[in-house]
Amino acid sequence: MLQKKQGFFSSNRDGGKGNDDIYGFEIIKKTYLLNGLAVDAKSGYPVPNVDLLMISSSMDTTAFTTDSLGEWTMEVDLDKTYDVKPTDSAFSNFTDRVEINNPIRLAYNSILSLPISNEEGGSQANPSGAFTITGKVIDGMFQNPLDEVRIEFLDPITEALMFDFKTQKTGRFFDTLNNVPLGSSFDFLVRLSKPGFLTKSAPFDTLLGNNYGLINLDDFLLKHFQMLKAEAGTAMEKISSSDEVELSFPTSELPSGAFTITGKVLDGLFQNPLADVRLEFLDPKTKELVFDFKTGNQGRFFDTIPSVPLGNRFDYIVRLSKPGFLTKSAPFDTLLGNEYGLINLDDFLLKEFKMLKAEIGSDLGKLLNIKPIYFDLNKSTIRPDAAIELDLIVDVLTQNPNLYIELGSHTDCRGSEAYNLILSDDRAKASAKYISERIDNPKRISGKGYGESMFVNDCACEGDVKSDCSDEEHQENRRTEFKVIK
Repeated sequence: MLQKKQGFFSSNRDGGKGNDDIYGFEIIKKTYLLNGLAVDAKSGYPVPNVDLLMISSSMDTTAFTTDSLGEWTMEVDLDKTYDVKPTDSAFSNFTDRVEINNPIRLAYNSILSLPISNEEGGSQANPSGAFTITGKVIDGMFQNPLDEVRIEFLDPITEALMFDFKTQKTGRFFDTLNNVPLGSSFDFLVRLSKPGFLTKSAPFDTLLGNNYGLINLDDFLLKHFQMLKAEAGTAMEKISSSDEVELSFPTSELPSGAFTITGKVLDGLFQNPLADVRLEFLDPKTKELVFDFKTGNQGRFFDTIPSVPLGNRFDYIVRLSKPGFLTKSAPFDTLLGNEYGLINLDDFLLKEFKMLKAEIGSDLGKLLNIKPIYFDLNKSTIRPDAAIELDLIVDVLTQNPNLYIELGSHTDCRGSEAYNLILSDDRAKASAKYISERIDNPKRISGKGYGESMFVNDCACEGDVKSDCSDEEHQENRRTEFKVIK
C-alpha cells in the first residue's frame, strides 16, 4: 500500500515478530547541490546580492540571493528540472531563463548572464577590449576553498611567465586580461603553487570568442588541480598518469621511515565523492588483510603507512566496500622510490572502481555494461563469448557473498509464444547453472525464462498482429537481465 511517499507492505522475512509482519517505509528523494553564478553580460564580472527565484518542474518556488562573489548553491531534487530567473527590479527587462535539465556536472550548473550596465551599480568596471578570467581552487583532501594559491600562466614553449593571480579567502581569483585579442587562441601552461602544498602544472588551450566576456577555469581547475599538502621529504613524485608535481617541504615533518598514501573514491553513477568507503589492502598471495582505510566526507582518505621500506614493491589486492554498494577488488603494484613521499591512488581508483549501488530490482547487466548473451539458433548451450560475460557476474557474486540474483531470459515476438517461453527458460537455466557451478552457494542464482511476455517496446507480432519493427528493435527484446532480488 503506497500513499504519496510513504507506504506499508507485509513480509515473512527473517527477523520479524510473526509469520507475516507489516513493515512501513518512506521514499527518500534523491538530492544534489546545484551551483550557480550570476555575471554581467557585458563585462563578465560576477554580480553580487542579486535576488533570484528557482521554479521546479512541479512549480515549487524558492527565493534566494547571490553572495558577495555572485555565487549561489541550492539543494535540488534530481527527478525534477529547474528554471532560475532574477526578480530584482533592475532586471525587469530580463526575460531569459536558465533551464537546468541535468545538474550532474563540474563547477557551475548555471551561469546567468544579466544585462546590466555599470551605471546601475551591479558590476565592476571592465576596460574596453578586455576579457575577464576567474577560477576556484580547492584542497584535494577536504575539498575546501584554498586561499593564497598562486596561479601562473606560462608560455607553453619557453615557459616564460605571462601573467599570474592569487586566490582570495573563498578560493577564487577574478581579474581582467588586457591586450588579449578577440578570436585568438588562449594557450598556456598553468602552474599552481602554495607554500606547504604540492606544485602542479597542466596545459590549458581554448579558442576565445568574438565578443569580450568571461573565461571561466572552474572545470579545468577542478579536473587537473586537487591541491595536496606536502608532508613528506623533498622528492619528485608522479601524482597522476601525465603530470609531475614537485614536493618542497621540510623532511622533519615526516614520521621517520613512512610513506603517505591518498586516494579519492567516486560513486559510479553521478561521479560524486563517496564517504565511508572501506579500502582494504590484502596480501596478493594469502589474501590476508595488511592495512585498511576509510574515506571521509569528500570521498578522500589520507594516512601514513609505517614500516614500508624504500625501494620495495607496493603490491596488494585493493578491495573497496560500502554497505548498499557492490564490493570490488583490483590489483595494484608499483615500485616505491628511494625517498619517502606520496603514494597517490587517484588515477588507479578512478580507472578500476566505479562504485555502484546494488538496490533490489536493479539490473547488474546494465550496471556492469554486460554485453548481450548470445546463443546458437534454437540452442541453449553456453558459447565461449557468452561465458566471458557470465564470468563477470561470477566475479561480482564472489566478491559480494550476500547478493542474490535472478537471471531472466527474454525473446522477441518471432516464433510461437509457447516455443519462445520454453526456449528462454532453457537458456536462463543453462546460464544460471554455469554461474552456480562457479560460486560458493548455488542458491544465490536462479534462472527463469519469460519468453515474449515482457517487451521493452511495441514490437508484438503474435497471431494476426504484424510487426514492422527493424531487426534492431527486435534485438532490444532479446535480452538477458540479472536482477538483484536480495
